Amino acid sequence: MSHEEAQGAIDDGDTDGDKLIDFGDFVRLMSRDKNEEDEDIKAAFGMFELEKGSGRITPKSLQRELSRLGDVKSREECEDMIRVFDTDGNGEIDFHEFHQMMA
Repeated sequence: MSHEEAQGAIDDGDTDGDKLIDFGDFVRLMSRDKNEEDEDIKAAFGMFELEKGSGRITPKSLQRELSRLGDVKSREECEDMIRVFDTDGNGEIDFHEFHQMMA
């Protein structure tokens, strides 16, 4: 997802036109239809995948995408972030782990 696509997603959820998702906007987004939610989670996961369709988020791919979004993190910081949700201990986030993290 490009920066423009991410901004478009924010704009879609932004009800007061301030270009931000406030708590009310967030609650509305979280209460949407389950199928739409699953599609959004799949799209978000796809943003962070190492290679599209690989089914895994690595520290390298997390670092790359966060940097593209303007949130520069070190490799070690990305490893720490993944470690929190990596239930199988392989150093990567698969879709199941990502879905659990987003729930």
